[in-house]
Amino acid sequence: MDAVRGYILTIAIAAIICGILTKLVGEKGTGGTVVKMISGLFLMFTLIRPLEDIGAFGPSSLTDGLSQEASSIAAEGAQRTREALHDSIKQRCEAYILDKADSLDASITVEVFLSEDDIPIPQSVVVKGRLSPFAKNELARTIEDDLGIPKEDQTWI
Repeated sequence: MDAVRGYILTIAIAAIICGILTKLVGEKGTGGTVVKMISGLFLMFTLIRPLEDIGAFGPSSLTDGLSQEASSIAAEGAQRTREALHDSIKQRCEAYILDKADSLDASITVEVFLSEDDIPIPQSVVVKGRLSPFAKNELARTIEDDLGIPKEDQTWI
């Protein structure tokens, strides 16, 4: 029980010291911000230090959980970034083809399929709709020249 009393007394004294320093320096300005930050760190270490002595918070117990969580968060972030990049490239390619078709007075729907690379590139396309032979040839050439999708990977329905 004396250990708990000493722990609480240590925390109370640390809080009083931090409060006095904050009042002396003031809460505004750079000095106040620095004192608040240092006071917070001082209080945090005052709270954690006795727990570390009994093994509740060893350095490895703190970092093990954090590093595993950080790894999973980083992996999830990378996956979301890849998905967003994939969606963005797909939408831009489809919009580009639709714009070119519109300039040829062709009414179509289009779906572009991308590679699974880190930076996805257009691999194939499916074009549905009615268009004149001239419009189809022009659009097929544009898809091949501008997006790099060869005619054999273009499906016209």
